[in-house]
Parts: sequence; structure tokens; C-alpha cells
Amino acid sequence: MKKQILTAVAIFSVMFGSTFAADLENIEVVNNGNLVTNTTSDLTLPSGEVSGDLKVLKDYTVSFAYKDTDDSKKVLINLMYSLEKNKSYTIIGVDGAETNMDFSIGDEIKGEYKNEKKPASGLAIEKINLLDGKTMEIYYNQELKAEEFVYKILSEIPTKSKTGDGKNTLSIALSAPLEELTPYIILANSLLDAAGKEVKLKETFYEFETKTNLENVFEKPVETETATGTGQEAKEDEGNLEKVAMNSAKTPETGATTWILVIITLFLAGAVVLTQKKA
Repeated sequence: MKKQILTAVAIFSVMFGSTFAADLENIEVVNNGNLVTNTTSDLTLPSGEVSGDLKVLKDYTVSFAYKDTDDSKKVLINLMYSLEKNKSYTIIGVDGAETNMDFSIGDEIKGEYKNEKKPASGLAIEKINLLDGKTMEIYYNQELKAEEFVYKILSEIPTKSKTGDGKNTLSIALSAPLEELTPYIILANSLLDAAGKEVKLKETFYEFETKTNLENVFEKPVETETATGTGQEAKEDEGNLEKVAMNSAKTPETGATTWILVIITLFLAGAVVLTQKKA
């Protein structure tokens, strides 16, 4: 299995003409609106704005996922952190049911959300039903053979800026506040160095968790995007989130090769934005 994974990664690297060289380390939560991280010595950042594919995501952490005993096309999920109104989310089936769906919550959390742009063939999510902010039913188009399931449910924390110090320190300013005692993920595929060259990162999946007593740098409530989005720019951001999240999903060894091949397919075909409408 490890040999297969390394082979897939090698193919991926050759196809896109880049090498995995640098890494991020020492993520520091300065306050509820700012992060600082360091790059390894093989990536010197520019002084000022840093370009690159980097997202900050909140991980809602699936505490339990199980198949309905009376319906093999249905999985029930419990979350550790409640979903919120007026936000967009991505469900990624990492193992057991490897497919994904994007959906947006408006002013009401409870209700059905249909997947109106399913793949032409293969396993797909038909719809989800939110019983409350922490309880979800997922309905598939096929019977599921697996008995164990791994999911990631993520939402993006928009960034205002990414700033380098001309050396190895990257400062990330956020447009919405981080919460205390909550898990987050930095997803970063690549960054441009001081010479303007794209440098791929060894890892693209960096987890961190906030602590208590975060300094609040947001003087008034931050407006979040509505479920309808803000036009083409919002759709492009959502597509990028799907691409980066799919590229960075950690999987058990049994599913890793499959997901690396999915990643390659996504980059060849381009990220597809799945716009979900509430039923």
C-alpha cells in the first residue's frame, strides 16, 4: 500500500512539474483574528503580501458516524461542534463512502439539502437532512457495503491577508474570528517565494487548536456571507476550497491511494463548484 501511495504522489508531482520542498511549522494563534507560522529554511518568503493557495478551515469534528440498521443507503452523523447559520460547508467522505457534497445554510439550520449536481456515475450523496446543528443524516444513491465511516465537515474562515517578513515568517490575518477551544486546519498546496517561484509544500494539511482567553480583535460582529453567496467571486472561492480540501484529506491507509488519484483527476478536470439548494 505504501508503495502505491508513493507511486501516485510521484505521478502527481511529475504531471504538474513541481516538487515538494518546503513545509509550515510552529503555528501560533496570536489572537482571534491573527495567526503566525514559519516556513522551513528552503522557502524564503517575500517581504509583504504572499501569494499562494492557502485556506483556513474550521473542523466540525465528526464524533460518531454509523449506517442506519434499516436503510443501507443512509448514514447518521453526530458532530462535536454545531453548524452555524449563514455559512457554507463541505462534507468529505474520507473512508467508507468516498464522495463529497457542498451545501449552504441560510437562516434556518434544520431541513433537507439536496445535492443537485451529482456525478454522472458512481457513489453520490443524494441529500442530507439536518435534524439540528450537531445531527445529520446523509442519504446515498447506492447501498453502502462498509460498516465504518470517516468524514470531514469543514467551513472556510476567510482571510484578509497573508504577509511575509522577507525571511521565514508568515502572518495570516482573518476576516472572521476564531473560537476558543476549537480545532482548525490550514490547507496550503503551495506558496510563492521571494523570487516569485511556486514552491509546493511537503504536507498540505496542518491542524491546530485554539486555547482559552483569546484576545478579541473584532470590535463589532463580523458579517458572514449569506447562503446565496456574493456572485462569481464567492463561487470561485468555494471551488478552490473544495479543491484544496480534497487535496489534503487525511485518509486511513486503505483509502489513501484512491483519494490521491481523485486529487489528480480534480486537477486535470478543474475543480467543480457544487451549488446546493435547500429543499
